[in-house]
Amino acid sequence: MENAVIETAPPVSQAPQRTAEDIRAQELRESRDILCAAVIRHTSIQIESAQIQKKTLLRIMRSLGGIHDARGCSKSRPIPQAVQRIHDLLYLDMKNGREFYNPSKERDSETITMIEQVVAEFIPMPTSIQSDDL
Repeated sequence: MENAVIETAPPVSQAPQRTAEDIRAQELRESRDILCAAVIRHTSIQIESAQIQKKTLLRIMRSLGGIHDARGCSKSRPIPQAVQRIHDLLYLDMKNGREFYNPSKERDSETITMIEQVVAEFIPMPTSIQSDDL
């Protein structure tokens, strides 16, 4: 055993040295991944926001009388008679014995008095001034 040869293990290969270009490429890939994740998050937020806006608009439309069915066609409630009367007082005009709608019809004190009477049928007129400033 005196002549035994001890073999040494081959040198451990070192990890390949990364060049500055390799490091920069890796950083760019990581930055791109971070940017893509941010864009996806931002897009998801925009979609969620649009859905909330749509729900809000539908709620407003329903409260104003427009109701959407499954096909998206708007069905409106009939106009209350008092509102129709006020509308007619404001815009219905007469010329040569014929009635027509006139968007620029002038309003006089008589028209305002009639509108007040229509509104008073549904909402009582205040009996006194009610203000904290006075």
